[in-house]
Amino acid sequence: MPLRFNDSVSILALVVGSFTGTGCYAQMANGAADAGASVQLKEVVVTAEKRAENVQKVPISISVLKGERLDQSTLENMSAVLATVPSVTTIPSFQSGAAQIVVRGVTASGPLFEGSSTVAYYLDSVPFAMIRSSVEPDPDPFDLQRVEVLRGPQGTLYGATALDGVIRVLTNDPDLSNFDFKARTAVSGTEDGGVNKGGDFAVNVPIVAGKLAVRAVVGEDDWSGWINSLKQKHVNDATLRNYRLKVAAQPTDDLSIVLSAWHSSNQYGAPQSANGENQNLASNPQPVTDTFDAYSAKITYDAKAFSVTSMSSYLSYPIDGYLDLSVPGFGVNGDLNTRFLSQAFAQEVDLSSKDIGPWRWTDGVFYRTDQDRFTQYLNLAPNVFLPDILRYDLADRLNTSAIYGQLTRELISDTLELTVGLRYSHDGVTTQPLRQIPGQSTISLAPQGGPNTATTPRVVLTWHATSDVTFYASYSQGFRAGIPQSELVTFVDPNIPPAKPDILTNYEIGSKGSLFDHRVTYDTALYHVYWGAPQALLDIVTQNNIIAPATVNGTSVSGNGFDGSLQMQLLPGLTAGVDFSWNSLHQNHPVYAAGLPLFSAGQRLAFSPEYTGGASLDYAFPIGEGGLLGRFALSANYTSDMAQNELTKNGLLWVTGNSMVNVRASFALDTSEHWSVNLFADNLSNYRGTPEIYQPTVPTLDLRVRPRTIGLEVNYHYR
Repeated sequence: MPLRFNDSVSILALVVGSFTGTGCYAQMANGAADAGASVQLKEVVVTAEKRAENVQKVPISISVLKGERLDQSTLENMSAVLATVPSVTTIPSFQSGAAQIVVRGVTASGPLFEGSSTVAYYLDSVPFAMIRSSVEPDPDPFDLQRVEVLRGPQGTLYGATALDGVIRVLTNDPDLSNFDFKARTAVSGTEDGGVNKGGDFAVNVPIVAGKLAVRAVVGEDDWSGWINSLKQKHVNDATLRNYRLKVAAQPTDDLSIVLSAWHSSNQYGAPQSANGENQNLASNPQPVTDTFDAYSAKITYDAKAFSVTSMSSYLSYPIDGYLDLSVPGFGVNGDLNTRFLSQAFAQEVDLSSKDIGPWRWTDGVFYRTDQDRFTQYLNLAPNVFLPDILRYDLADRLNTSAIYGQLTRELISDTLELTVGLRYSHDGVTTQPLRQIPGQSTISLAPQGGPNTATTPRVVLTWHATSDVTFYASYSQGFRAGIPQSELVTFVDPNIPPAKPDILTNYEIGSKGSLFDHRVTYDTALYHVYWGAPQALLDIVTQNNIIAPATVNGTSVSGNGFDGSLQMQLLPGLTAGVDFSWNSLHQNHPVYAAGLPLFSAGQRLAFSPEYTGGASLDYAFPIGEGGLLGRFALSANYTSDMAQNELTKNGLLWVTGNSMVNVRASFALDTSEHWSVNLFADNLSNYRGTPEIYQPTVPTLDLRVRPRTIGLEVNYHYR
């Protein structure tokens, strides 16, 4: 029905020890004997362009988070990990527990029912791409191979929702030859909270040496919470469970098969919201559950001159959340329940050349079908009268198909390259009629919607000035599919047209490379963005004060920006990193909604920070003669303040949260063999601000970051 409430809140940009925000991260030696040696920053291989390449030669602004360093960190979910990357901000959804992602200041109007994501998100080969919601999963980052963060439009190779970036979470495949086992456990205490505890383990078992193996991951964390409601202390406690199974087979030298199943379940006692005294005035329970089941099959055949890969996946993604409306400011004696379910099947076939001769090419076809169901309804106290419309039920169906290709030609051998790419996509989105539900008053109209198409090009000129330094200039586009209006919007105002696809165009020059015998690595990019007809939220207020959320096209947004990161090996065992990003995204023209000035010319977008930055220091040194290695890490992240526009009874209101500076420190002891012990402190300064104000009329719903948390983590690795 809705009753609609703005559902977005921003996240504390927690920091991660020694790899904060850099494009390529140091890999420290495992033994104490190497701690005093001259350690170079090692090469990092990525598959961002659907082939294995050195990250320093890929003409994209990209950050890589290596899995072994994530295992050593104490970051508990993917949102906290991504918040350490330059130009990336994560926004937890108040009513879902999932996350909305901002890259270079570009994002959807909100996480639920306010437009699809502007950032493509993949767990291995499983795409998360909702039809009119931008939430992404928040799984445990244990036993990952790496996380790749691609900044800028990637519409050619990754399609819809890669409007201004791509997140690729890549897990470890089974090792066909070697048994392995690793585990970690941690216990910590949160100021004003209780005890947090949890653990993970991963086991790899070859079944037929060199031919068949299985890898399993299990994890569970219990958080105590630190926010108090009227009836319960530490009401925002949580239980997070993570299970993953992968089976790999190599029937022949040229054929490989990887099957994967991933289950994640995050259950929160209440949202992470309160006033400055960590009090939430809710009297009713507000549980939130965020769960997904993802299944995939990846089959690769390597021929002499090319490889062909088939990627099939199925996703089931249910979300369930409650919001107590009886708190002061809402004044409704009841609860708002929000339920969301996405079920999707995707199939992609990719054909890529081997690096033989002056030509490289990648071609592919893609198909995805998705059905999303979104429901909101009110549970009212007895004898409370409200208008008849008490339930809102929406079902969308998407069928998308695409064909893409990218061709690279060496103009001067090993020095100058020209890349040209193109993708043609056809999307059909249909909003289904509502089901009549016994005992509920619903609206049922004929289905509406239709197909829309997009053609997104990419052109890149790359100059490999030396074997270690690369310059590039690129032109690229990303897009989002258009979506029809919901039945409620059409019922309220049938003259509002469906939202058309929006296109973001990016002009970029950048440089990356290694200097001083690989002791310094850097990644810089300067860009200009033009975002045409961006999809935006328009709230329509009915005569009964019910708010119907419509998605409409605005005019245009543009701006300049800069990303930069630097990683340095200062001394043997001592590594430092800094990063900085800035963007000037703004509305080119005034935007009006229902006669109200939604945006003025020159105004920044909602949920769009202008600056992010980070710094880190990592020092590894031998202790005594027994083979012990000490590792000290100190890091900090900064995110500038963000504003949002909120429609209230008295008109449109802009509210701004606090800028965030977050500090983290740790000290670890590594033995010469299998064990390490890590003493850590998160939110070292115990910052208590709010990155974003959820509802200006309901201060106890402001997002609150986790207070200072101090703990101990123990790691074991068999190999």
